[in-house]
This record gives sequence, C-alpha cells and structure tokens, in this order.
Amino acid sequence: MKGVWAALLFSFYAFGGIEIMSIYATRLENAKDAPKSGKVMLVLLTTIYLVSIGMSVILVQLSKFTMDDSPFVVALDGFRLAFIPHLFTAILVIAGFSTMSASLYAVTTLLISLSKEGYAPKKLSKKGKLKVPFPALVLTTGGLIVSIVLGLLLPNSVYEYITTAAGLMLLYNWVFILYSGKRLLTLTRVDQIKRIIATVLILSAVTGSLIYHSSRPGFYISIGFLFVIGIVTVIMNRRFKGAKEEGQRTKQTGLFERLENI
Repeated sequence: MKGVWAALLFSFYAFGGIEIMSIYATRLENAKDAPKSGKVMLVLLTTIYLVSIGMSVILVQLSKFTMDDSPFVVALDGFRLAFIPHLFTAILVIAGFSTMSASLYAVTTLLISLSKEGYAPKKLSKKGKLKVPFPALVLTTGGLIVSIVLGLLLPNSVYEYITTAAGLMLLYNWVFILYSGKRLLTLTRVDQIKRIIATVLILSAVTGSLIYHSSRPGFYISIGFLFVIGIVTVIMNRRFKGAKEEGQRTKQTGLFERLENI
C-alpha cells in the first residue's frame, strides 16, 4: 500500500496534459464535440496504460523489474530483440516533442489571453508578421531553454526532481480547475461528489511524494513554484488592475456614446 501511495503521483503524471483539451476546444467547429472527445481520450489513455502495464507484469516476474530500466524494456528483453531499447528511446523522444509542442501552444495561448484581459503586459499580445504574437512565443520558448539547460547541468537528478515537481504542479492545476469551474458551471450533487473524490485522490498523490527521500526535493520545488506564482499573481493583479478597469471604463463610455447617437 505504501508503494501504491507513492506511485499515485507518477500514475497521474501519465495523464498530464488532458487539461489542454479545454484550450483546444475553443477551436472546434462544433463545441458540443468537446465532452465527447474528452471522454474518448480518457478511455483510450486508461486502456493503453492498463494493457501495457498488465502485459509487462504477465511477461516478467515482478522481482525482475528495477528502477534502472523501463518495465517495457525489461519485459521484452527475453525476446532478444536488440532494437527494442532504441525503439522505446525513439518513442520517448517523439512523446517529448509532442508534449513540448502542446505545452508551447497552451502556455503561449494563456499568456496572450492574460495580456488581452489586462492581467499581463500588453506587449505579450502584440501581433507582428507571425500568426502568434512574437513576444509571448519568445517568453514561452525561453522557459523551454531553461529546462534544457537544467537538464545539462544536473543530468543525474533533474529528471526525477523536475518530473516530481511538474507532476505536483499538474495536480495543483487540477485542483484549481475543480474549484474554479463552479464559477462557469452549474454543479449537480453528483458533480460535487466527484469533485470531492478527485480532491482526495489528488491530495493522496501529493502527500505520497513525501514518503521517499528521492521524491521529497520535487515536492519542495513545487512548493517553491507555488510561492513564486503567488507573488507574481499578486504583483500582476495590483499592477494591471488599474489598466484593466480603465479599459473597461473606456469601453463603457464608447458604448454609451454610441447608444446616445442611436
């Protein structure tokens, strides 16, 4: 049970990025397809996850799995296929690029939205020759470069620490979505029960990262990220609240003038 508790975080990490579906949903021709596509994606992910792990356990005894090698590589090692490790390396590289492109799109879109709403510098949403505002794209790309540099400087520990921290940040994000969604959605009693269950599971995964010494630094890093995000949010709200209110007053004044003319 202790192992399951500690592994919850990495199990949830396998579903990381599903919240990007909501950002992509804004570009659907038919908005009603969004819930359906989300359910299909969850079912497919869960099926692939369970089948792949189940097959690995069937092929190899549990005692042969180690922390050093992928369980899939260990499971297929008995077939004496030399290309298997290279195949999984290629799969991981492709998956990494897929995640990177999705994150690049999502974060850039969020920065542009914040800028247009008055919660971030207007320069971030300034359009040029590109379809995507160049300043927001540069800022997001800069974050990717920082992660690459960290990987080069701390090759032995950064993966585990950053993966743990990223997984925890992902869960914190889900909690924010669960409790901010009620501003946009009318929740039924069943929805509220599901939200409570989800919260319990998420908190279990977060606390599970404290069980082993190797995952604790990731937990502390995630708390540091939250602290920085909190400070930045307070500063940005104070700095751009006046600009936003001024913009709203200007819009209202223009609307009143048009109504008077009519």
